[in-house]
Amino acid sequence: MYSEKDILSMEVIKGMSDGELVSGLMYLKDYTKKPTKNGGFFIDGTSEVKGAIQFKAWGNSVAFSKMDEEDYTDHVVWVNGKVNLFGGAISLIIDDLNAVEAESSGITEADFFYSKYNGKAYMEAIRKSLVKMAGEKALKAFNILIGDIEESFIQEFAAKGHHDNCRSGLVAHTYKVLYIGKVLKMYQNIMNFEGTTDLLYLGCAIHDIGKTVEYKNGSVVGLGRICSHHTFGVEMLMKHKDELISFYDEEFFYRLCAIVEQHHGEFEESPRTFEAYVIHLIDKFESDLQFIDQSLEGFERGSQLTVNGFKLS
Repeated sequence: MYSEKDILSMEVIKGMSDGELVSGLMYLKDYTKKPTKNGGFFIDGTSEVKGAIQFKAWGNSVAFSKMDEEDYTDHVVWVNGKVNLFGGAISLIIDDLNAVEAESSGITEADFFYSKYNGKAYMEAIRKSLVKMAGEKALKAFNILIGDIEESFIQEFAAKGHHDNCRSGLVAHTYKVLYIGKVLKMYQNIMNFEGTTDLLYLGCAIHDIGKTVEYKNGSVVGLGRICSHHTFGVEMLMKHKDELISFYDEEFFYRLCAIVEQHHGEFEESPRTFEAYVIHLIDKFESDLQFIDQSLEGFERGSQLTVNGFKLS
C-alpha cells in the first residue's frame, strides 16, 4: 500500500539540484514519441505530482522501451529518474517506471490533482464582475454560454503547461483576465464605440470556454488533438447564435466569435478586430505574469530564474 507521502512533490523537486535522483509516484497524463537531432527518439510528456511537471525519457532508457511498447496514459506509476534543470525550466528525466494498480494501492487519480484555487468562488466572482462592469444582459449571455459546461469550466486546467496548469486553473485564469480588463476604462477611445463595454468584458469571460472540450485534466484529448479550443469555443457560440443576436445584434455576435477565434494573436489566426487584439494582449499579459508567479514558488533570492530569455535574480 502507498500513501500520499509517496507522491512526488513540485515543492520538493524545485529545491533539488540538476541531476539529483528522484523516485516516487506520478500520474502520467500524456506523452508523445519524438525524433532527436541524431536520428533517434525520445518520449516527451506531462504528468501530475503534487503539481504539474513535464518529463522526458531518452531512447536508451528502460522507461522509453516500456512507454513505446505499452500505453501508460492516465496511469499512476512509480518512477525512478532525476531532476532536469534547463533554461530555467524544471522537468524530470525518467529512467524506469512501473504501473501501479490504483484500486489496491490506496492511491487514486484524485490524489494528484491539487488546486490552490476555490473554483466555485472564482466562478461567483466572474458573475459579480460581469454585472458590475457590463450589466445584467452580459451576465445572461454568459450564463447561456456556460450552460451545461459549468462544472467542467470550474474544474479544468487553464493549460497543459506554462500557466495555471492545475485544477480550477481555467476559471481562475478567466477571472484574472476579466479583472485586468478593468484597466480598459482608462482608455476612452477603446471604450467609446457602441457595444464595446459588453463585448470586451463578455469576451474576457468566455474567451477560453473551448478548453472544456480540448482538455481533460490539462491533457489534450479526443477531438482536441485535431482542433484547438478556439474552434470548440466558436462552435459553442454558434449553438446559441439566435439567442445572442436577440440580446445584441449580428455584428456583436460575430465580433464575439472573433475574440474567441483570434485571441492568441500572432501564434494562430491574427486578430481582425480591435477587441480581439486587446483581449489577446490581456490574455498574454496575465499568462506571462502567472508563469513568473509559478516559477517563483520555492525560488530563493540569489538564485537565477530564466524567463523569455531574460536571466533574473
